[in-house]
Amino acid sequence: MSKKEIRVGVVGLGFMGRAHTANYEKIEGARVVAVADADPDRRQGKANVQGNIEVPLPKLGVENYQVFADGRDLIREADLDLVDICLPTYLHSEFATLAAEAGRHVMVEKPMALNSDEAAHMIEAAHRNGVELMVGQCLRFWPEYVHLKETLDSGRLGRLVKAEFIRRDSKPVWTWDGWMTDAKRSGGATWDLHVHDVDFINYLLGKPSRISARAIKTPATGGYDMVSALYTYDNGPEVLVDAAWYQTSTFSFRASYLAMFEEGMLHFDSTRSPALHEHQVGHDMKEIPLEGDAYYRELEFLVNCLREGRSPATVVSPESTRQSLQLVEAEWRSSETGEPVTP
Repeated sequence: MSKKEIRVGVVGLGFMGRAHTANYEKIEGARVVAVADADPDRRQGKANVQGNIEVPLPKLGVENYQVFADGRDLIREADLDLVDICLPTYLHSEFATLAAEAGRHVMVEKPMALNSDEAAHMIEAAHRNGVELMVGQCLRFWPEYVHLKETLDSGRLGRLVKAEFIRRDSKPVWTWDGWMTDAKRSGGATWDLHVHDVDFINYLLGKPSRISARAIKTPATGGYDMVSALYTYDNGPEVLVDAAWYQTSTFSFRASYLAMFEEGMLHFDSTRSPALHEHQVGHDMKEIPLEGDAYYRELEFLVNCLREGRSPATVVSPESTRQSLQLVEAEWRSSETGEPVTP
């Protein structure tokens, strides 16, 4: 018996919405049947959409889809299996809940919601309606980060002793209605940018025993746009995680990690090619060239899970991505009190 084709509706045709739509078109067993956006140029495929990293954004063939001005209408009226929500963060909970209540599976871009309480509401709606809910925490599929997890899990370099994760960029000025530079709608850099590394640390090591953090509010969004946090694990490593959105528009995006094991070290820097280097005791430094589009990989994984009747929670459970939000909230509490906190 052939596997079911997954019919997809994409809500929000900004940078990520366009990227997701293009990737679904390349995935066997997936078909975009409907799109929605409030901006008429975007929903007609005319808008020049920008982002902070290089992602292929081919011309949007809207003539092949049902087109809606309101994603709520798409959820109610289109014949769908999966709703992919690429809207501003403050709308995630509302639209994910509507989709779940309509019996649709849900893919929602990160961060999962504007706070962990909204995320809990999304999870409850998915469970109550028997649908899958997956959050686009793409580092869980990013080749260099996947390599780090495989190295840790295999033990080939021994125990992880210490790690550092850094992510920095100019403030995002390309978004619809400037929503990302409004902390009330985006959560600021610690919520939108920093959550990438926090989520991956949570995926890699689980919840830390203690968090000590310093978060700074800046004019970039009016929210916490600079943060440095130390995660401590009992009988485990210490992990430094640092992020910022800067007021200047001239600083280019960069992400990096340094993972120090007993028998070697992995060093990733997004500004190099190849970006990943390994330093193993007794060996020469080794470049590790890796390929693969994390956005494609995460969507292909979800589509295959839905076609085969498996849950994507084996890699990205909504409970774990909600816990990642709780870790950022714990950082804020530590910064506000000046004391370490227990998540």
